[in-house]
Amino acid sequence: MRWSDKTIGCWLAVFFVGLSAMVLSSSGAEAAKRVALVIGNDNYDTLPPLNNAATDARGMADKLRGLGFEVILKLNASRQDMGRLLAAFEGKAASADVGLVFYAGHGIQAGGRNYLVPSDAPIEVEADLRFLGFASGEFLQAMKRAGTPLNIVILDACRDNPLPKRGRNLARGLAVVPVPAGIKGTAIFYSAAPGQVAQDGPKGEHGVFTGELLRVLNRPGLNLERVFKETAKRVVAATHGKQDPWINSSVKGDFVFNPASAGDGRPPAPPGQSAEIVFWQSIQDSRNPAMFEEYRLQYPNGRFAGLAEIKLRELRGERPDAAKPTPLVLQVAELDREMYVTGDGAVNVRAGPGTRHGKLTRIEPGQAVEVTGKVADKDWYRVTLADGKQGFIWGP
Repeated sequence: MRWSDKTIGCWLAVFFVGLSAMVLSSSGAEAAKRVALVIGNDNYDTLPPLNNAATDARGMADKLRGLGFEVILKLNASRQDMGRLLAAFEGKAASADVGLVFYAGHGIQAGGRNYLVPSDAPIEVEADLRFLGFASGEFLQAMKRAGTPLNIVILDACRDNPLPKRGRNLARGLAVVPVPAGIKGTAIFYSAAPGQVAQDGPKGEHGVFTGELLRVLNRPGLNLERVFKETAKRVVAATHGKQDPWINSSVKGDFVFNPASAGDGRPPAPPGQSAEIVFWQSIQDSRNPAMFEEYRLQYPNGRFAGLAEIKLRELRGERPDAAKPTPLVLQVAELDREMYVTGDGAVNVRAGPGTRHGKLTRIEPGQAVEVTGKVADKDWYRVTLADGKQGFIWGP
């Protein structure tokens, strides 16, 4: 696939520079050294704040640490911070097999170049970008100087132009970034196709694309092409086709973020330890709910499933008994009748006879419901819903 010179809408770009087959597959006796620089800017001095950049950066840092990366993480980085962080990363990447940069925040195209916006940059007009912005190509230049065999750059700068005073040369979204001469196999992945805008998530949660990427990134045995294809499918489904990620790749070989063992398809573990234990140890101190959701996805009946549920409820601020109430031995008088909801408002159908039980649905006034029993000494009725599930409704 070849790119035209046309600019694109909001994007997330990933650049992969090839390795030999041995390094790409991480199949050598010694594990490949992986380093990552992760930056998330969502608080700006002069531009509108963003909902998800810092959360996306934290989630990516946690995920990469679990995949064996040494991570440098910085939130709301200034112009000076970004220069110093890149220099520190370049030094580490010089002795690494894999180098990765992730940036989430504002990005602006001007005159065919892409600029990432530091949190403290007083940018108001196009002319400010050249001196106060951070050119995205600096990441690739640093990797080229470091000579890292495999380089990955992820730019989540998927916003419309945020400048209050738009110049003539400013375009929607970002331009395709040229790859420096001398860098080998390259793949570029965008969070949205040309002309599309990537969608935000709720404030304090993940953006749509990065959230889906985090759910797929550490699945055992997936090479980078499959990781991003799976992510793209999830994004298309989540946005009902309004956002369709885009990939351009010339990478030779298969780089796997989470290599699968030959036997059970799970990540390889040190002698004497199971893959599940290694996974749990890598996330047990995380403050990111997505880590524990991923554990439950991979190990639904795992030995730490109960702890994962407790951590999820804690991180979400839920009451300890809100999600899974203790089973009760109920005395229920059997009934077989159709009853109707009365009053001015809808009533809650709960998983058990009490307000501490989770809500299943709501029933509007005048709607009929099949009642199969009444809890002894309580004004709670057992009902059967249209989908066959059982619930309880309070009513004097």
